[in-house]
Amino acid sequence: MDHFRTEQWADFARGTVRSMDKLLMQKHLEGGCKSCEKELSLWRRVTETARRQPNPEPSEGAVRLVKAIFATQKPRKIAKPLPMAAELLFDSMRAPALAGVRSVAGGARQLLFGLGVHRIDLRMEPELNTDQVRIIGQVLDSSNPGKFSKVTVSLHSGNKPAKVSETNDLGEFQLEGCLSDRLRLSAALPKGEEISVVLHEPATPGPAGTLDPIDPATNNRLLKKSKNRTRKKV
Repeated sequence: MDHFRTEQWADFARGTVRSMDKLLMQKHLEGGCKSCEKELSLWRRVTETARRQPNPEPSEGAVRLVKAIFATQKPRKIAKPLPMAAELLFDSMRAPALAGVRSVAGGARQLLFGLGVHRIDLRMEPELNTDQVRIIGQVLDSSNPGKFSKVTVSLHSGNKPAKVSETNDLGEFQLEGCLSDRLRLSAALPKGEEISVVLHEPATPGPAGTLDPIDPATNNRLLKKSKNRTRKKV
């Protein structure tokens, strides 16, 4: 005599078995199969016990209480990674003057910053008789000079809102700032890192359009803070 499977008797006890199967199973029981009668009896007791259990659904009051608690909790803010200070590699205003040249005050200035494989090449061109300066730059990857990624560059001028630009297909960008303010440039790299460099620190008042040499100590302090912060995270 063929017997029905355990899962079929569980469905039979719960009343979820198909009508055709139910007739066959009922006929099988009427045939006097003691083994299947015992199996069905077990699953009927299990089903009855489950039906006597309290309702697993939470009450409406409990749901309202939980929702009220979560409503008072503000979402946790994810700390934005602090920018890393790049090292000043070259400053044309600190380079030795050419023979016969007495002064280059008020002229354009070339700067090169580096952090790892990344380079920021800059040219600062002050406008005559104004405090405005045009900043033309390029963001480079020294490990892959021929490849350029889209990079967002921001110029922070004192407490004013940052001016934002995006590099072109050659990694180039252009921004303008004011020499009466402290100028800081930051570049958001593709992998989520951010490089920050100090471009200009206003010194004593001077003629409009004057570029003061960057104090390397200013950039070094920023670089040192960045390195100490990295060590603490490791």
